[in-house]
Amino acid sequence: MKRSGIVLFLLILCLGGALLAAGGAEQQVLSLLNAGRSAEAAELLVSADVTGAVGEFVRARIALDAGDSEKALHHLSRLQAFYYREVDWLPPALYYEALICEKNGTPETGVSALQELLALYPESLWGRKARQEFESN
Repeated sequence: MKRSGIVLFLLILCLGGALLAAGGAEQQVLSLLNAGRSAEAAELLVSADVTGAVGEFVRARIALDAGDSEKALHHLSRLQAFYYREVDWLPPALYYEALICEKNGTPETGVSALQELLALYPESLWGRKARQEFESN
């Protein structure tokens, strides 16, 4: 009985370490992106197997940095459709959707994304940033 308890404790300890390592990889990928190091972020994204909402967001940012706005919008749409319960990732997805649409010459779609962002997440960092840009334009 004691032995199974120790094995269970070690298993939980290992799983916890793996989860922390995965979270660290996600943060590292985001830091690389924010530093303008998209190629390195893309390599780490694959090697660390970053998935889920953060994976879609990172893939969108990498595509945007590479100049592929269609692919970026695809990943942002996937994030919004499949990971709608991960509310931490919806505001930046809406913000970048608006940004891309504005650059692509479809400002009405961009305004729609901004309005959704401001209605649902007005006090988020992304909502405040969008409000500042919306008011200045």
